[in-house]
Amino acid sequence: MKTNIIVSVLRVKGYWHLRVKYTENGQPIRYQMSTSISTDQPMQKVELARRRMLSELYELNRVDALCEKWKLSPEMRYQPVSIWLNRWLSERCESIAERTYDRYAIIVQHACQFFDEKGLTLYSVSPLALEEYRDAMLAYGYSSRTIQAHFVLLRAAFDTACHCGLNRSNPICGVQLPHVERNIPRPYSIDEQCCLLNALQGTGLHLPVLLALLYGLRKGEVCGLCWDDIDWENKLLYVRHNAMLVHDEAGRGRVVCSDKLKTQSSYRFFPLHPQVEQLLRARQPHRLSGPVFEGRYGGPLSPSSLGSKFRRFLKDNHLRHIRFHDLRHTCATSLAQRGCEITDIQAYMGHSNPSTTSRYIHPEINENARSLQRLEKALACVS
Repeated sequence: MKTNIIVSVLRVKGYWHLRVKYTENGQPIRYQMSTSISTDQPMQKVELARRRMLSELYELNRVDALCEKWKLSPEMRYQPVSIWLNRWLSERCESIAERTYDRYAIIVQHACQFFDEKGLTLYSVSPLALEEYRDAMLAYGYSSRTIQAHFVLLRAAFDTACHCGLNRSNPICGVQLPHVERNIPRPYSIDEQCCLLNALQGTGLHLPVLLALLYGLRKGEVCGLCWDDIDWENKLLYVRHNAMLVHDEAGRGRVVCSDKLKTQSSYRFFPLHPQVEQLLRARQPHRLSGPVFEGRYGGPLSPSSLGSKFRRFLKDNHLRHIRFHDLRHTCATSLAQRGCEITDIQAYMGHSNPSTTSRYIHPEINENARSLQRLEKALACVS
């Protein structure tokens, strides 16, 4: 830590210089540096340079204190960016799903290659460098959505560096990213849900779609449902497995059931709905373990296969196209329409925060019309 910091000005050969004095670890530090401001220029410019240097030294003190708090060496701020990114990712491998970790690892590997080629350290990385990274991805034809995903992860990594005192500010702040056309989910109305369920009668998709509509399960949670997740005695259905695609060292992929869900909030349980119980019992095998929905080679059904089957079913039956994930939006919207509080919906859907839940609730036109009528009545009373 720097103590007794003094920054003064002096004339040297027609230019103003800054003389810096402070004590660090018991050792006196003395040096001077030119401001490139000639002595015939206004004194306000010199004073501004002096204050800027003083502010810089106090800021270094602040980040040093943060490093000491987190038991990190201040020298770590001069390490290559790639070392920090890999360390940051490794510290998160226990708290995120395996599939999410694999996706993050690909982004980190891509970013590390760029930063290593530039020879950038954590403390020297600038917004200009991040703009070059963005432009390089655009030149290679990456989509706007992929670029956004890269910068979301990098923002989180640099935020942590700032929090620990290894960087003064996040270099991503202020970097303009390409616009992403957001997909606007359009959940099924009650009538559309009835038509869908009627068309699904007797098909293999009936139970997966019912699980998504009734419980708001994700595709991976539907495909990862195992027989030991069903408590027949207490009539409960537990969500504690997730089907995901993994690759071996040779690059061969296979679908496995993982017990690591998207977030800690994703672990939940529901009462076993009578219709769900009936459909489960109709397909229950002799064994009481393994996936409920089996894929081609006996493992769990692939989430991408489930999405493709659902998409083809809608097309073949002339039903409005939605993604399988939009059934989850439909579930959240239905709960809100029936007066459930957003915190209750959050727990039901397995979201980690209510802001995520709010993006899953989509009012229908007639609901907005009723809200407008209430507002008109309120304004009429005021007038």
